[in-house]
Amino acid sequence: MRMINSLMKNWRDLGERTILGTVKTLLSAALFAAASVTFAGPSAHAAPRDIEQAEKLIWGSDGQLDPENGKLILEKAAAEGDWVAKRVLGLHLIFGWVLNQDVAAGMKMLDEAADAGDAAAQTALASIYLWGLAGETNLEAARKNLEGASKLGDPEAMRILGEQLVLGEKFEQDLDVGLSYLKQGISLNDPKSAVTLGELYLFGRGVPRDRSKAREAVETAATLGDGHGLVKYGEDTMWREINATAAEKMLLRAADMGATEAYAILAEGAMYGYLGGGSVSRRKYAGYAEKATEAEDGRVPLLEAERSMWGIGKRASGPAALAGLTLAADKG
Repeated sequence: MRMINSLMKNWRDLGERTILGTVKTLLSAALFAAASVTFAGPSAHAAPRDIEQAEKLIWGSDGQLDPENGKLILEKAAAEGDWVAKRVLGLHLIFGWVLNQDVAAGMKMLDEAADAGDAAAQTALASIYLWGLAGETNLEAARKNLEGASKLGDPEAMRILGEQLVLGEKFEQDLDVGLSYLKQGISLNDPKSAVTLGELYLFGRGVPRDRSKAREAVETAATLGDGHGLVKYGEDTMWREINATAAEKMLLRAADMGATEAYAILAEGAMYGYLGGGSVSRRKYAGYAEKATEAEDGRVPLLEAERSMWGIGKRASGPAALAGLTLAADKG
């Protein structure tokens, strides 16, 4: 069974490498979602409801699809110097999700919003420069904007800057400063900062591995309403065979908090015998796979393909495995 697990891990790693080309798109989508929803600003000229209305028209929410009219509302507010409108419109133009893409115009608007003191714009601009989402990276500009947004109290900027200073990948490593930024974000009740800190300690990324500190951080995130750190900790506990019962309970707790990716992890662990061993564990597979499917987790077809490939709980079948892989690919 351990040999099969090793083979499957290598196979999954190969699959992960084939989708690296989509990472920028996913980062862009996450950035847009995070930065575009903050409508209020201390020096905004347009009423937040006007910008919210523009967004509804652009995205077609509430059955109000009219992107051009939404763009006009943002353009009018931006022309009057409203930095929130500049940020929202700038992001639309940079990424071109609905409106026609114009990276240069979008970057100009986002720059203006950042220079005016909009923390969300500074964080968005920093992420674009940090990851090269609109072209080349610019680490100096990324750090400047992250530091500026952090001074303005943006926990997202604190989290990104703190993580990068701990890792030492984008910026020169500075553990003390990096950890202080993450802890500052946590003090502002940002659960993502707590999850990030927990993962760094759990996997020993930039800091010595420390499961005790990792547990403390993910529990803090849980008290703030985010169960995704519990998923990471519970999964690590399961695969390392530290305590199957504790791992299962933690993953179920995370799922109850809305981190439903835990169900697919539980299904995979059950399938490979990590939730109580042998047939005891494998009997749990169907229930967790069903819950994962209900949560619209696309990994279940892949797990079914693995079962067919290796004959886990069923007769091995190459055609069935291929069909399952095809279905998994169709689901992304």
